[in-house]
Amino acid sequence: MKFTSIRLKGLYTIDLPISNIRATDPYLLKSAEGLGPPEVNVFISTTTNMDGYYKGRQAQYREIVLNIGLNPNYQNDITISDLRTELYGLLSPLASDSFDIFILNNDVELMQVQGYIKKFEIMPFTAEPEVQLTISCLKASFESPNTIFVETISDTYQEVLNLGTAEAGLILEIEFQSECTNFTISDSRGNTMVINHDFFELDILNIDTRPGNRSITLQRDNTIESIIYSLSMQSEWLWLYGGLNVITTPNTEFAWRTLSYIPQYWGI
Repeated sequence: MKFTSIRLKGLYTIDLPISNIRATDPYLLKSAEGLGPPEVNVFISTTTNMDGYYKGRQAQYREIVLNIGLNPNYQNDITISDLRTELYGLLSPLASDSFDIFILNNDVELMQVQGYIKKFEIMPFTAEPEVQLTISCLKASFESPNTIFVETISDTYQEVLNLGTAEAGLILEIEFQSECTNFTISDSRGNTMVINHDFFELDILNIDTRPGNRSITLQRDNTIESIIYSLSMQSEWLWLYGGLNVITTPNTEFAWRTLSYIPQYWGI
């Protein structure tokens, strides 16, 4: 992925250019770690006299380390201390303890991740003053700032091209055209969700499979209620994997309202 700068949005907005650097830029990015794929825990079970058995994997949360040079402008009365103070705003943003890290290309925000300052080293007595930020992130992947809405063509068979490089959750909204007692939907790897519920005509079902946002709600007569309790015990949450995905359902009593996702990226 082509990118030209990193942006930190906390109490203040800090831009760290990578190309087209100007002599007047207050911050200079000297090095950055943790912008690629994070380490992944792979779970393999041993078996007697046989090969190992793959049980799954889980990506560790992302940790980013930035070395930032401070470039004061004494002509405009901007000192090294002023620049450090502005960076301290990442430790205490207004809304919460977290701040956002953006990857940009020519001032266009391509992807982002939310993080917390784990370590803040100021190194004030070096010949070229700088700070080192260690940032613990809430997710393993970066996330696009834009939601992708998929054009739905078929009710029972729907292709979805994942524009990201990492797995992403689905956000879908359907409207029932007649009564039915359950709704079943599957992804490309056979993960299947079975929702056992009495649906009426004009009911609107919303399913969000994104980790941290997972929900199943039913809108009926301007009333919205959670029906996540209707999800069968054998169900698995749906995912979009890399490349072209296929979403299928045996149900025919519904029509798509929206089908969308937010692309996820393993790194730059």
